[in-house]
Amino acid sequence: MKGSGLATVGAPETGDNGQTIYTVDVAKAGAPTVTRGNVAVKEGDENKVMTAGDVADAINNSEKTSSVVAGSKAVTVKAGKEDDKGNTEYTVDVATDKSIGRDNDGNMTVNTDNVTIVKDPTTGEVKANTTTLNNSPEGKVTEPTGDDAKKLVTAGDIANAINNSGFNVTAGDGVDGGETKGKKTQLIKPSETVTFDAGKNMTLTQADGKFTYTTKDNVAFNSIDMSNGKPDTTGSITNLKSGVGGTFADKAAPTDAERKAIADNINNATGDTLNNAVNVGDVQAATTKVEGDKGVTVTSKTNDDGSTTYTVEAKTDGTTIKVNDKGEITANTSELTNNPDGKVEEPTEPNALVTAKTVADAINNAGFNIQANGDEKSLVKTGDTVQFLNGKNIEITRDGNITVSTAKNVNFDSVQFGNEGPKITNNGGNINVGDKDGNAVKVTNV
Repeated sequence: MKGSGLATVGAPETGDNGQTIYTVDVAKAGAPTVTRGNVAVKEGDENKVMTAGDVADAINNSEKTSSVVAGSKAVTVKAGKEDDKGNTEYTVDVATDKSIGRDNDGNMTVNTDNVTIVKDPTTGEVKANTTTLNNSPEGKVTEPTGDDAKKLVTAGDIANAINNSGFNVTAGDGVDGGETKGKKTQLIKPSETVTFDAGKNMTLTQADGKFTYTTKDNVAFNSIDMSNGKPDTTGSITNLKSGVGGTFADKAAPTDAERKAIADNINNATGDTLNNAVNVGDVQAATTKVEGDKGVTVTSKTNDDGSTTYTVEAKTDGTTIKVNDKGEITANTSELTNNPDGKVEEPTEPNALVTAKTVADAINNAGFNIQANGDEKSLVKTGDTVQFLNGKNIEITRDGNITVSTAKNVNFDSVQFGNEGPKITNNGGNINVGDKDGNAVKVTNV
């Protein structure tokens, strides 16, 4: 006897009564396991026989179990009664607060401030409420008003507002006889460049953010006015030595009395027929007229001796131009108070949004500092104007770039050629030529 399939037959045995006994076994599988409702058979037991009890247990244990829990305090879960089939119904509810609500139909709603955040009434979409920043022609950001001041602005709009802001530059009207050409107000935006240039007879040095203007060692002028006692053709050049032998005349120019005596002698000449001269009568018959042109007023006063004194003054409006205590024509200016710091500090929350008013204030209060000759710096804010004024003997022109040069006609107290060279000074209406210490020098190559 032998077994087949799932049955096996053991070796024959002899029973108590002498009979032959065969034992037949069937391959039995182990009890299956159940995980999350899934029944699994042990490896190798797939084709074995399982008892009815094991099968029943596997079926009963395969029923899947579900649980529902609340993920946060904003959600509540409530279990209902179990029905006759063992099913349980759970009710999930969302708690409401100031930002989330529920309408009459039980639908969830979102509450906004309608200033910085708004909700589309049609789609229900929640989005930021933005406004646009605008720049004035002077480069200043126009400050938003009303509800717009509380709205948000986009990064692109902020960049556009900053890139269109700036400060203004213009040339002044000139002081101490300085001249100005090409004057106009021009807006300088961020990243644009203001160029300082050196004009005729000027040297410009730039170092560590400082610009220094000086006159060149070798200059060319149309004329030189030696201060108030400027020499004219009636003066004489003194303190000279001849470089070719001989001597220079050292007689001083004639005085007023000497000039009158010369004129009287000419008038008394025999026959009164001198050529290329005038007599006293001619001089007395001459008429002197002094008239004011544009920008000048002339007043006259008759003296006791019959002569007339003419006073020529610059015409000013007293508002933009005035004459100071020294008799100088100068611009009438007022003092300005500047914030000592024009830099926008790093915010404590660099990734946070800002309102339009905050951005406008930050831009309008930002700027750069300007300083001359190591003096106290002053802040130039957005929309402000930097004005370049002509000083004495200086001429400023601007055609896109700012050029500083000396004027064609200048007024100096003295002129020296190099650090060790000769010096020309004013000496009571005469021209005095000497070395650096005032000693006499030779004039050569004449």
